[in-house]
Amino acid sequence: IIVPLKWKYEPRSLTTAFGTDIILECDAIGYPQPIIKWFKNEPFKQLITEQSVLKIEKITLSNNSTYECVAENGVDVSLRKDIRVNVVVPKIQPFIPPNSITEGEQFSLFCTLARGSKPMIFKWLKDKEVMENNADIKIDNSDDHSKITFNN
Repeated sequence: IIVPLKWKYEPRSLTTAFGTDIILECDAIGYPQPIIKWFKNEPFKQLITEQSVLKIEKITLSNNSTYECVAENGVDVSLRKDIRVNVVVPKIQPFIPPNSITEGEQFSLFCTLARGSKPMIFKWLKDKEVMENNADIKIDNSDDHSKITFNN
């Protein structure tokens, strides 16, 4: 007995935020039971897994690609579906620091999320080192913005 392959769960393209986890599902039915394979098509075609579920943790731009799910059982024509994973990179609203600051004067800088999913984790850097709260610096973070205040 041969039962033609058909999609039980056909994968779909998706757009996701940088740093999130995604699960791509692909499954087919037929007899003999099909084997499911996931391929990443860029920069060259490579087998990722031979399972119906493809989990990608902490998405980066390297995951921004076309993926192919293949269901095959060796007797029927294979089912193939290309899907696209689009990764959206967060963008902050440009800000302008004050032109001049008087010594001893308190001032603040604001960093606001212009594009991306919340919650966002903000970090302020000075000379490539992460700045922390102390007697001279106060950092207030929320889901979509951050404020750093300097007490000169």
